Amino acid sequence: MSSIKSSFLIILFLLGSLLLIWIGTLLTTEAIAFWRYGIPTEAEVLGLHNISRSTKGGNTYYYKLKVYGEEHIGKFRYELSEGDLITVLALPGPPLKVALGDEESSLFEIFCLLTGSKLVAICFIALIILSVGMDVVLLIGLWNIWFGIDHTTSNAG
Repeated sequence: MSSIKSSFLIILFLLGSLLLIWIGTLLTTEAIAFWRYGIPTEAEVLGLHNISRSTKGGNTYYYKLKVYGEEHIGKFRYELSEGDLITVLALPGPPLKVALGDEESSLFEIFCLLTGSKLVAICFIALIILSVGMDVVLLIGLWNIWFGIDHTTSNAG
């Protein structure tokens, strides 16, 4: 019964860390897409469209922007001023995606702008690295439980 309980807990932690890795991968691939393929352009902030408030992760601001002569809704972790011209990296396609930045922005800077701050970005990267390490340890533990490495017997004596 103890090995079933241990296996269940290990699988539960494994799934949780895989979820963190999946979320990190989505955010990282978005940052890489803006860094590699983003087209620097000017956008005019027409006004605030919506605010998504979160007690745990800060606010997300949705602004009406004028990009390429058309109105679009952009999602940002920072407050912007109405009427400002901002430089954004645009990923064309339906729908148009924009992120703060320009051609000089590094991958880490773009990642910080997408997550909200340098501290959040660094913590997120550290959490992903720890999750990968924890997955390796948990898989080794499952292997030991399921395939019968018995630590109760002793060769001494």
